[in-house]
Amino acid sequence: GHRLLRTHLKRLVERVEYRHARETIVLSRAFGRVLIERYGVLPWHVNVVPPGVDLERFSPGDQATARRELRLPENAWILLTARRLVPRMGLDSLIDAWREIAANDRLLLIVGDGHVRQELEERVARYGLQESVRFLGQVSEMELAACYRAADLSVVPSRSLEGFGLVALEALACGTPVVVTGVGGLPEAVAGLARDLVVPAGDVALLAARLCAAADGSQPLPSSSACRKHAEQFTWPQAVERHLDVY
Repeated sequence: GHRLLRTHLKRLVERVEYRHARETIVLSRAFGRVLIERYGVLPWHVNVVPPGVDLERFSPGDQATARRELRLPENAWILLTARRLVPRMGLDSLIDAWREIAANDRLLLIVGDGHVRQELEERVARYGLQESVRFLGQVSEMELAACYRAADLSVVPSRSLEGFGLVALEALACGTPVVVTGVGGLPEAVAGLARDLVVPAGDVALLAARLCAAADGSQPLPSSSACRKHAEQFTWPQAVERHLDVY
């Protein structure tokens, strides 16, 4: 009862605040639609300003060197996901998809921590995938950049509540292609790079098919240089300028 009341009051306060603001700024068109449809904000008061990515910290590097630093097999096809390990991130669906495509020369790296880690590790063990899935836990931003450089592909399998998906831009800034689900602002993060980088959220079969096609080369991924060029459209100086324009 108390939780429901708190939720109702929070929504009421948010609605009043949003509707009385002269201008609102959101990270994506998807979140803009939420303000318009759920909170009644007038469309002409909604400004979409995508975030920037740290293009110096997240930059391309030698894959073999990154793999040596992280003690990863040099000849494997490596898939990476960097997420908080909570239900909405869709990692159970990713592991289900991986079960369909796992092979001796393929490795899934899961970076991050959260309260469903044990549950996910048990799922991996139940499927007998311990040899092809590694949980790296929390890593520093420097180590995260090395993880992106080491990977052949990054994946963001979220089910809900993705404002933009900066994690996708960080991978692209390192020259690593990324497959995302069609949730929130994730499709906007890869829009214009390639049409086949977005899969439906929660669809294990389609996710497995796209990842397998990437691994075997039957559905090629964007080049490292194309990924980096795409990420370079999202800089913090540009974001600051757009905020100043709104103010």
